Amino acid sequence: MELWEMSLKMKGSHSPGPRAPSMGTYPIQAINSQILETEALITLWSWLPVRITMYQPILLYTTEEHGCSLTTFFVRVEQHEPTILIIKTCAGEVALVEQLGCHPGAQTRGNPGLCGSVTVKQFLNLGMEPSSAILPLALSLQIFGAYCSTRWIERNLKDDRGNRQAYFGTGETFVFSLWPERHRYPWVGLDRPTGERGEDHFDHAAELFMAADSKMLTVGGGEGQAIWMDENIRYGKTERCQTFDNAPLCESRDFEIRVLEVYGFVGA
Repeated sequence: MELWEMSLKMKGSHSPGPRAPSMGTYPIQAINSQILETEALITLWSWLPVRITMYQPILLYTTEEHGCSLTTFFVRVEQHEPTILIIKTCAGEVALVEQLGCHPGAQTRGNPGLCGSVTVKQFLNLGMEPSSAILPLALSLQIFGAYCSTRWIERNLKDDRGNRQAYFGTGETFVFSLWPERHRYPWVGLDRPTGERGEDHFDHAAELFMAADSKMLTVGGGEGQAIWMDENIRYGKTERCQTFDNAPLCESRDFEIRVLEVYGFVGA
């Protein structure tokens, strides 16, 4: 088997359990996400490996319910494979509040619900006539994430010398953006040519899929990180990386996390 095929398919020692049948065309429609509506969920579903779409998705972790802690994240998520991370940033909310000259908990003229935790959808539903300066700020909200092919507990695995491996995962891992633009960034190895003997022509940096420890979590590597989050799941950054050759997933590159949702798949 060629190296790129092994990177794409090799799963380690975890064996999948019995397949759980899913009802309906899009099982992901059963998700009650605080970040994505049905149309965006269906787009995300179309990007998943075909075999995964046959499993029922389940919410494993959300900062809205389980708090903001990487320790809690690992307790709830690390045994599941694969997982989907969906991040909603604070960019749009913070910019909108600052533009209106108010602070969380304050009231805006005639619209007491406008300040504080404001979403684009809530803003537009207020029926206001926003100025041309306010609306673009509201629309600066970013939603993006990653499909992570391997269990996060593999961060604890060690090599033959007893050293913890820095990166793990497979070539099925990818990152994506869903708002304001929708784009999927797959592993670059899927499009790289192979030599006459089947060897791959890409650097080790192109196989830096997933990494984590008690202080941080990252997806993608090599001259940058596609997604990096701190231990409090509050701040992060996004850069172009060699693993996915992605554009930064957030316009500002440095971001504050408003909501993180993580989904697994029953029986996968």
